[in-house]
Amino acid sequence: MAERVAEAGEADQQTPVLAPDSHRSSTILSVQIARFVAAFAVTLFHSHGSILLQFGISSEEAAAGLWKIGASGVHIFFVISGFVMVLTSYRDGQPILPQTFLKRRFLRIYPIYWILAFVYLTAHIAMGTPYSLSGGEVARALALYSSDASLIIGPGWTLAYEVYFYLCFAICLMFGMTRGLVILTGFFVASVAAGMAFPAAKAFHLATNGLLLEFILGCWAGYAFLNRRELFGWVGWPGLVIGIVLLIASAWLPEKVPAVAAWGVPSLLIVAGAISLERHLRGPIARAFALLGDSSYFLYLSHILLLDVFILIFAPQVGMSVGAVTAMAVAFAVGCVVISHAGHLLIEAPMLRVLNRLLKRRRQPAASLRSA
Repeated sequence: MAERVAEAGEADQQTPVLAPDSHRSSTILSVQIARFVAAFAVTLFHSHGSILLQFGISSEEAAAGLWKIGASGVHIFFVISGFVMVLTSYRDGQPILPQTFLKRRFLRIYPIYWILAFVYLTAHIAMGTPYSLSGGEVARALALYSSDASLIIGPGWTLAYEVYFYLCFAICLMFGMTRGLVILTGFFVASVAAGMAFPAAKAFHLATNGLLLEFILGCWAGYAFLNRRELFGWVGWPGLVIGIVLLIASAWLPEKVPAVAAWGVPSLLIVAGAISLERHLRGPIARAFALLGDSSYFLYLSHILLLDVFILIFAPQVGMSVGAVTAMAVAFAVGCVVISHAGHLLIEAPMLRVLNRLLKRRRQPAASLRSA
């Protein structure tokens, strides 16, 4: 969806720490901007593909060429998620408790997902295109069970990877930062290798997929940021530009090239390059895009339904020309951004404040009992 993923403070545990000149004192603007860019890229990709489907063009044709690059937003999300989880979990040099980590992740991922899933279900009934799902399928989709995570909200499949990563990361929190990341890396590498070497292991598709290694790339970037921040000094514009070029080139790579090589490594270069340029992000435009990063998760979850509504209303009026389709795809994507940001401000952000306040209150009595 991954997200968020992503996703610093009690209100948004997927937002990392740093820039003193940011819109929040604990936010790295570059990471927030990268989150928005990733979500917008996915939205634009789906917007273009959805419009072309109305003209009978297959999804494979719609995803060809430069438009395919939009799908890379998912891989950028995975790298960012690994980076942010390390920063927010080891902020004071000591890991937070695994149960605290999982409670925060649960509150960040599930409540707004459930709300929007309900909106999807009811909206499709209203549009005359209800879902044909059993009760069990709905329950598994709401739980983000890997095989059914995309049944209600299409991009939900990425959230299944996020949840699995969080569960494994929480266990590794018990071993400290360095040892924990080494264990997590070894486990993911071994799992992916098993999936490649033993056909039977592919039945555990989520646990053996190479996409998990993109979280690891982000984790080690977070480790370097906390312990060897000078390494980011040389990345800067070269890393950002090289990452973008590689990402563009990857759209024409054969399918057999592993995703971690085709998409993950360029995504890491883009994220690391953006972070190394943090000191240059001080103007109102940078802050505005960082604020849009706050609503990137809402955008990621809601844009498929919004596109369905836009297409229902506007697509029959568009001509089948490259210019017209491109203009409408961009317009639809921008419309999704505007509505999603409003939804974040009116629904998601207030809900997160309330939920995290409740979580904080529940922790305080427990802490008082331990100190008594």
